[in-house]
Amino acid sequence: LGHGERIRAGLFSVDGRHILTASDDGTARIWQTQGRLLSSLPVGEDAVAFAEFSRDGKYLATAIQDGTVEILDAVTGARLAALNEHGGEVYGVAFSPDGAQVVTASQDMTGKVWDWQSGRVVATLRGHEGAVTSASYSRQGDRIVTASEDATARIWDAVTGELLRVLDSGGSGLRGAEFSPDGSQVVT
Repeated sequence: LGHGERIRAGLFSVDGRHILTASDDGTARIWQTQGRLLSSLPVGEDAVAFAEFSRDGKYLATAIQDGTVEILDAVTGARLAALNEHGGEVYGVAFSPDGAQVVTASQDMTGKVWDWQSGRVVATLRGHEGAVTSASYSRQGDRIVTASEDATARIWDAVTGELLRVLDSGGSGLRGAEFSPDGSQVVT
């Protein structure tokens, strides 16, 4: 009933009623919180490194080991978009609060902001000196934070892609970064 290989990510839907998992078996799966499988979405032969619901729960984004990001209908599993302009594995993906864009984090040391419906890259977030391991929006949608193996988190303007601030951890590489609910702080 479960995944056939390692699970790389698991997270709750915004309403807390569902769990989304991403696995090395090439699937993303949606579960009821009681553990019943609702759907298994075969994404491909490569591992699914990360998956996320849009805030309204209508869409899923999957980050695939081959460097592709797929946007899927959360109910039917239909592929709505395939985004592929990274030069390496995609480690993370996040929807903007309004669901119109996604930001991706890649092994190629960049983040990219996409208008997923058109498939167009709106901004490329350059400056990290190691793989970008995660990317997420502030709740307000005006900023993006990326984390990297270069031991920094970087805050970007979500509209222009302009670098606003570099946060140096002073240590080893970072696996993730998130804004606080009010957007005033970042945790790594």
